[in-house]
This record gives sequence, C-alpha cells and structure tokens, in this order.
Amino acid sequence: MKKVTLFAAAFAAYSFNAGAQIIESAWLPAAGMSNNSFVCSNAGDFSPGTAGTDLTWDFSGLTADGSTSSSFISAAQVNGASEFSSANLAVMHGDVAQFYSANQAALQSWGEYAVNGNAYQIYSDAKDLLRFPIGFGQSFTDDYASANRTSENAGEYSRQGVINVEVDANGTLITPAGTFNNVLRVKSIDTYQNIGLPPTPGSNPNGTVTTYSFISSDFPGVFLMQYRIAEIGGGAAEVSASYADAMAASNGNRISADDISIYPNPATDHITVRIRGTIQFVQVLDVYGRVVEHRVASRNSRSVVIRCDELTAGTYFIKVIDVEGNRAVKRFRVNG
Repeated sequence: MKKVTLFAAAFAAYSFNAGAQIIESAWLPAAGMSNNSFVCSNAGDFSPGTAGTDLTWDFSGLTADGSTSSSFISAAQVNGASEFSSANLAVMHGDVAQFYSANQAALQSWGEYAVNGNAYQIYSDAKDLLRFPIGFGQSFTDDYASANRTSENAGEYSRQGVINVEVDANGTLITPAGTFNNVLRVKSIDTYQNIGLPPTPGSNPNGTVTTYSFISSDFPGVFLMQYRIAEIGGGAAEVSASYADAMAASNGNRISADDISIYPNPATDHITVRIRGTIQFVQVLDVYGRVVEHRVASRNSRSVVIRCDELTAGTYFIKVIDVEGNRAVKRFRVNG
C-alpha cells in the first residue's frame, strides 16, 4: 500500500488554537452501534465554506427528503466476508454490505458486496479514510485499487485511485438537528480511473469525489454531517449532503469523554469507571471493536469496577451507556 503521510503543521497549528481538539481512535464505530441520518434535497444551495479555525458552518436550512439507518456488525457475520479477510467491521445498507477495518491506526474501506453476489467492489489495496490521531492540519495521501462489478451483465473492471485527506478546519456546526461545538472538518478528494469498463458515448472513465466530513470526539462513530461533490464520467457535478439525526447525535452528546474517569490507567488487575450521571451498563472493547467484557451496573450507580487481569496487555476502549441511553467511549491501557 503506497502511502505518504504529511503531518507538517498538525500539532503546531493545534498549539495555537485552544478551540481545536485531537480525536483518538476511540471515536471509531464498533459492532453494536447504529446511526440514523437524513439525506437532503437542497444541498446545492449551501457551500462547505473555507478552510480555517474557529469557523461557524450554518446548515440549519437543509431540507431532508429521506432518511437512512445503518447498524455496525462484525464483518464475519456477513455473507461474502471471506472476500474481505482484513475487515473487522461491516455496515448493512439494504442487501449491500460495506466492509471496513477499524483499528488504532486508521479507518480503512475494504469495499462492498451485494448479498446476492451480482455486484461488488473488493479492494486489493485498501483506502484509508481516517488516520489517528486526528488533529487540525493533519493530512495524508493514500493510493488504492479494487476489482469491481456493477451487475451480472456488466462484467468486471478494475479501479485505481488516490485519496487526499486533510483536516482543514474546525469550529461550530449547525444542522437541523442542533448546534455542535468543537467540530473538526475532514476534507477528502478521491480521484480514480476505471479500467476495462465498457465505454459509454460522451463519458470518460475518470471521476473525482470531494467529501467534507464533520466529526467530534463527543459523538463516537457519528459523522455529524457529510457534504459531497461528485464529478463522475465527465458529467455535471452532483452535490449531496446528509446529517445525523437528533437521536444519533444525542448518543454521544450527553456523555462527554471528559465526564468519564477511568482509574488506574494504565491498569493491571482492575479499573474503576465513573461518570457524572447514572450508569446502565459498561462494555470493554478491544481495538477491533469486539466486546470482551459486559457489566451491568447496580441501581443508581455512578461507578463500576471491572477486572482486567485476564486481558492481554494492550489498548482497550470503555463504552459507557447511561440510564437515558446516551453513550460515550474512552480509551485505557492494560499493562502486562
């Protein structure tokens, strides 16, 4: 996998901007999480804005004309998983499964597969979507390649591309679901070429998709909004946008990572997890998103003690669910 990582101004820019944040891999979605989002019909009336710090993006006038829901499950549970041996997470959209690798280093796409097997995209060289930690000024470039089939009659073709990702802005995001502070904007430019696809008169095999993704550590696994500009096959640019609904956003909003304390950290034989609210249950997840411990809290409890002397040394995540169903995720480490 050819990669060039550029961190040239990442932490310098962060040090001069008190409002910025660093997002760790604890943000990553994990099996068992679910998200809902609204798809908007008037995205073209809005601009993604300029790069910079302490900005305000007002998308409150977006009009939703549909909604989508997605649930994260273990990749091994999905038909066709054998074609995506490096993936540990999948998202179902109807009869199509999208496969990802979620780990400490990156969120990678490994492609998608229709349950009936008539269409697929299988990466031989995965596409890095995010790399951790994420901070203002971070950027990287990643080459990727895949084998594709759009339908049973279209035959196979290959795709080669490069994605350029930059965390180019931070600030306050306003959507119809509410106002979200301390948000990072991740701009990705995905340029690709299809090879072996039957020619279509008046079109070309190249495409570019520019995506602005808005994320915050207070909302694990949730893209608060995504704004896309797709220029495919030489046609006119298509602009689309989606934003997380209020229920999905509140899952991470009411329990901030700052409201969770884990001690001792690093741990040896046990940890105590404490929040400002009332705990319903706590899960321990490994770096692949697998639940390795599940503990239901006693009534009206604000803390839970979890033994970890049987866990192998390494990094883990605590997912806390309070009695109102809100959640947050925080990282800890177990020493050998």
